[in-house]
This record gives sequence, C-alpha cells and structure tokens, in this order.
Amino acid sequence: VEVTGNNGVYFKGYLKSFYDDEVLVSFENNWQPDRRVKLSSVRLPPKLGSNKPEFREDERVEVFGKVKDEDGLAWYPARIKMLKGEFAVVSSFWDANDILPLDKIRAVSQ
Repeated sequence: VEVTGNNGVYFKGYLKSFYDDEVLVSFENNWQPDRRVKLSSVRLPPKLGSNKPEFREDERVEVFGKVKDEDGLAWYPARIKMLKGEFAVVSSFWDANDILPLDKIRAVSQ
C-alpha cells in the first residue's frame, strides 16, 4: 500500500492488521516504526501496465525519490519541465529541480 504523508507524498508500506477505521502499517526498510493510520490515509499503488507511458512536458506526475526533510523514499507530486531520451527534468512542490530516469516517474494516482 501507499501511506500519505505531508504535501501529497506517499510512502511505501505494508498492511499488518486491520481495525474498524484504521490499519497497522509497516514501512519499507523499517525507516519508521509500525503505526496505525486512518483508512483514508492509505491507497493502493497503481497497477503496473505493460505499456510504457507517454509523458509530456508540463504534465503533472508522481516521482519516486528522496523527499525533503524525510528519511524514506516516497512518491511525491512534481511537474515535468523537460524530456530528453529516457530522462526527465522535474520540478517538485518545494521548488527543487531534479533529473530522473523515466522509470522513477508515473502518472498521478487517483
């Protein structure tokens, strides 16, 4: 599953237990202790498709990487500024620019 953090960031997690309106999750590489979160704070990751996505400049996407002021890796919102071959220049919501391979970029999950 993916667990929401601040500013639209989603961390990879694993369901351990279910409660009435919460779940107990553990985080990838144990970078955070297990914790209970509201069901509304958890989503399923998108299904992996066999088709390679076609991205466009100025498109809103999610990118996987290090998030400012966080220890773990996460999917966070960004916008594609430029595409070149198998790489993209992306701009994140905290005004950071980064060059990432296209396999670290996906369409915005709903």
